Amino acid sequence: MNILNILDNAMEQKTRERTGHWASDLSSCMRQKYYAWLGVEPSNPRDISSLYTFALGNATEDFVRQKIIDYAYTCNDFTILNKKKHTLYNEGLEKPFRIETDIEIIDSKGNKHIYEIKSGYGRKITEIKQTNEIPENYMLQLCLYLYLLN
Repeated sequence: MNILNILDNAMEQKTRERTGHWASDLSSCMRQKYYAWLGVEPSNPRDISSLYTFALGNATEDFVRQKIIDYAYTCNDFTILNKKKHTLYNEGLEKPFRIETDIEIIDSKGNKHIYEIKSGYGRKITEIKQTNEIPENYMLQLCLYLYLLN
């Protein structure tokens, strides 16, 4: 039994069922969203290398989040709400928005700060470094959080 084959098979399993709209879908084309809702398999699915890249990004985000939480325990200036899940219903949509913020911080004055941790790899991170601009899909996700969570 080859452990790498077992790991590859585990990586290829679908991880979440579609039960609502995701903020990360905002910049996807309508056809892509429609097919996803119908459960149509992608015609050009991500290869195993891409799945590992996503998994590494998720692990990095978890590491960064945990370091911030560890730091929060050393001071009393703020309270951290870790990986807070929200289900929000919006008029005109049959399914709700499913939002999971990476970190929400309540400061000593009671103000809420929402943080979305993003990791980058390859072309995307090179583009951010060159332009010094946040990609549109990241901004749309944060704008939706601000709109729905206020």
